[in-house]
Amino acid sequence: MRATRGSMFFNACMALAKIIGGLVGHSYALIADGMESTVDIFSSALIYNGLRLSKEPADQNHPYGHGRAETIAAAAGALILMGGAVLIGVSAANSLFTKRESPNAWTLVVLLIIVVLKELAFRYLLNVSKKTGSQAVKVEAWHHRSDMYTSLAAGVGIAIAVFTGWNQADSIAAILASLWMGWNGLLLLRPAVDEIMETSTDPEIIAQIRLTCLNSPGVLGVDKVLVRKMGLQLMVDLHLEVDPNQTVSEGHKIAHLAKDRLRAEIPTIADVLIHVEPYPHPIHDVKTAAYLSSAPKAPTVPKGHS
Repeated sequence: MRATRGSMFFNACMALAKIIGGLVGHSYALIADGMESTVDIFSSALIYNGLRLSKEPADQNHPYGHGRAETIAAAAGALILMGGAVLIGVSAANSLFTKRESPNAWTLVVLLIIVVLKELAFRYLLNVSKKTGSQAVKVEAWHHRSDMYTSLAAGVGIAIAVFTGWNQADSIAAILASLWMGWNGLLLLRPAVDEIMETSTDPEIIAQIRLTCLNSPGVLGVDKVLVRKMGLQLMVDLHLEVDPNQTVSEGHKIAHLAKDRLRAEIPTIADVLIHVEPYPHPIHDVKTAAYLSSAPKAPTVPKGHS
């Protein structure tokens, strides 16, 4: 949240510098770049509020917590990036047929400084997203990387316009930058949608969960591991196999030991739901074996009937 708050302030400064520089320096590409940074301010605010809401504890209406707010913020941020790309692209295309003054050469210096600052902001936020596992912060990081490329494209267009007198290069650079923005928005939208659809998580996490459980006392096998991401945290469903001759109380204790070990070794796990099953070996308990053999079987349904 601190990183996103800082990013919001940074985007405001960048937007102001670009728009003023573009208006004074007669650069449409720089103005378009500034408008993209203005869009990023609203995106940063949205992501910040999504992160803030995701930390709210579970309540009666949201028994699993509010973690999905972070995912929704990530998806919305990606859509805002794509929407900004469309607006910039359309405006830049319209400017191709408008006669205007050549951009000033000093705007290149402004863009060079902005490119360096944007790349530094991208690397910082990407590092934060890796440490926290936040898809929303990752989207915010790539907003800065996209902004950096739009600034580079604007710089190329301005340089061509300044040194050749072909002013349309400035607008073409803005169009190319908008295409890059739109593509990145699409790439960032997919993981957020996957998370909303509860797509399976990283196989390495699942392997780590299996290994941790197998090393827990009393666990003889792991049948199923289902993991879904809820904002910055993981919700885990497990089927553990234990000795079938143990009591319900002993199986319950084994499950709790496994759950405690999982949450200690993988801090991102918020909760674990465990179903205990008998280890698939012959049952030595005569009474249990006799009960299972005499238990009524499910009726078979003849073919052609439902």
